[in-house]
Amino acid sequence: MSFALSILVYFLLYGNRYIYESLLYHISRTDTRHNFSPYFYSFYLLDGETTFSQLVGRIAFGPQAALILLISVRFYDDLPFCWMLLTMAFIAFNKVCTSQYFLWFISLLPIAQRSIEMSLKRSVVLSSMWVIAQAIWLLAAYFLEFWGVNSFLFIWLASLLFFSTNVFIVAQLITHYRDPFQNLKRELPQMAEERLSFRNYYEEYRITCFCRQNEVVPIQQRGSTIDKKHTCGELSQN
Repeated sequence: MSFALSILVYFLLYGNRYIYESLLYHISRTDTRHNFSPYFYSFYLLDGETTFSQLVGRIAFGPQAALILLISVRFYDDLPFCWMLLTMAFIAFNKVCTSQYFLWFISLLPIAQRSIEMSLKRSVVLSSMWVIAQAIWLLAAYFLEFWGVNSFLFIWLASLLFFSTNVFIVAQLITHYRDPFQNLKRELPQMAEERLSFRNYYEEYRITCFCRQNEVVPIQQRGSTIDKKHTCGELSQN
């Protein structure tokens, strides 16, 4: 409600320009610099070809939409892990990927780590892979930005490496996923059965005590079955 209301307020103030700049711009956005995504090279080669660039940008939403649907269906019952996985997959497959995007899923890691059963060694290896792949890309970009070397192909290859690393890490997280409520879900039926058994015993004990007080039937042994309708006529009035 607050999201829709804020959009309405700024739309009334700034009109269609606000809608485009805040929402629609990201559909047609193309970046050829400072972009970790492999799509950047396509945008670079198609620079000036607006129609083809926009077509590539729209096609890029296909894998993202499919992943969002699949991850949401699979991990809907574990929201913190689902949020982090969705964010990582969205960023990895996005046509624009910059460094500040990484904060989106890193900020979710503390609340999602309870669902990840992974050794410290594997965690360090995956983290090192991610940092090294990013460093290789930054090295290639450094040659372009500061030395003026035409390293676009090198940057694109580094982008493919970084993309593959992110996809591999997402796959590893899914492989090492552990439902934090698995034990509870397994114990719930037993707990419900025990609660029902205790409730039946309590009802039996209450009936027995009532009948003893009114000298209708003798005290029943624990575990016996009592027909409430025939125990005593006054029981229904208690």
